[in-house]
Amino acid sequence: EAQKAYVKRDEEKQRADAIVLVAAVKEMQAAWDTEKSSGKKKQEAPGPIFRNTEPTCFSCQKKGHLQNSCPALKSAGPTCFYCHKKGHLQKNCRKKQQDEKVFQE
Repeated sequence: EAQKAYVKRDEEKQRADAIVLVAAVKEMQAAWDTEKSSGKKKQEAPGPIFRNTEPTCFSCQKKGHLQNSCPALKSAGPTCFYCHKKGHLQKNCRKKQQDEKVFQE
């Protein structure tokens, strides 16, 4: 009997979650259709799907902004894809230039 109650509660929760998910997809699809029909590119990503939650940055894990507007990333400067150090790009990487010289010799 307890198992049946548990299963029923779980099914109800899954239905409620599915309804929220469907609503979120419809909202995003409507925003996408509006953006496509206007012919303009949107400058910022759409806000959070659930209006009662604050966005969390994937980079610094702080709330209130998204990764594309993270102040920590902007202050750190670019990251080199060769040596993975911050402050320069791969085309200006001293380690890459040294490694290429050693390889040519």
